[in-house]
Parts: sequence; structure tokens; C-alpha cells
Amino acid sequence: FDAQEANTGLVLFSANEQFLLSSGAEALLTPETAKVTFLSSYSFNSDSNPVSLGTTIGFLNSTARNARFYEMANVNAREEPQIVEQSKVVGELFPTNTTSVLESNENAMLIFGTDSTLHDATNEVWGYKYYEGERGRRDQSAWFRWTLPNNVVYHTLLDDVYYAVLNTGSTYTFEKFDIKLKSD
Repeated sequence: FDAQEANTGLVLFSANEQFLLSSGAEALLTPETAKVTFLSSYSFNSDSNPVSLGTTIGFLNSTARNARFYEMANVNAREEPQIVEQSKVVGELFPTNTTSVLESNENAMLIFGTDSTLHDATNEVWGYKYYEGERGRRDQSAWFRWTLPNNVVYHTLLDDVYYAVLNTGSTYTFEKFDIKLKSD
């Protein structure tokens, strides 16, 4: 369904498994050197996209009662990657219909939205903020939830500003939220 680039190759996402497309020991990827290696077997929400968190890859799973957000680290063809369910602390609250994931590596933040076309769409967005300390270790992380004036149709994060297209049912609005504290 989708793919995300890693330093060892291209991580491929199917409905229930993840694979690594790489050239093996060869320097160039050609039809002759291409290798597909099994990485893991986690369900993947095909309505969403995997995201890069710098040196790790995040992806959504929505097969259970609530959505789950997983983070995959140490992707290579020789050993299993490390996969951690980052949404476990908000597991009972995280919406099942979460499909829109945006990442901002500069802000060390992810923001999740629900599918606004569904009858149970919500005007909430969920955020995951993390801090990576020395040697790339995750020292701190936190989940938060924002309630917006209307249902989110589209959202993005550019230059420390969160932009959202919201739907009231018959009209659309474009909202802008600054996510950094200002001295003024």
C-alpha cells in the first residue's frame, strides 16, 4: 500500500506485513541486485501514510477497537527492527478512524487527525511531542489533544504554524495556529 525511505533501503507496507527493499551488499539497486526482506508483521492502516521521524518510521494500525501508532527503529535486512507502540498510554482514547498523520521533525511532533468523511468524524486532533536527548535516545514524550472549532478535512505544519482546513457541513474555513510560544 505504501513505502517509506530508510537509510538501508525502502520499507514497504502491506496490509499485515512490512518488508525492506534493498540492494543487499551491492552499491546500486538494479533489477538483478534488488532484494525484498521480511521485517515484521504488524497491521497497517492503508488509508494512512507511514511517516519519517528522522531516524525511525511511524505508522498507524486501525484494526482494533482503537487506533495504534507504532514506531519502527533499526531497520536493516540482517535483524528484526525494534517496534514500539507509542500510543499505548492513550490506547483507550485514541480514535479508531485516525488516518491523517503529519510529522514535523524540526518540532519533534506528530499530529493525528480523523477521517472527516465518516459519520463519526470529530473536531479533535491528537498530538505526540517527543524530545531526543544525547545519542538519539528518546528522553521524554507526551500526548495531547486539541479540540478545533469544526471537523478537520486537511492539516499540515509549516514553519512552526499548524494549518487546518475545517468543515462545518456546508462551508469550509482555513485556520492558522502558531505552535511556538512568542516573547511578545
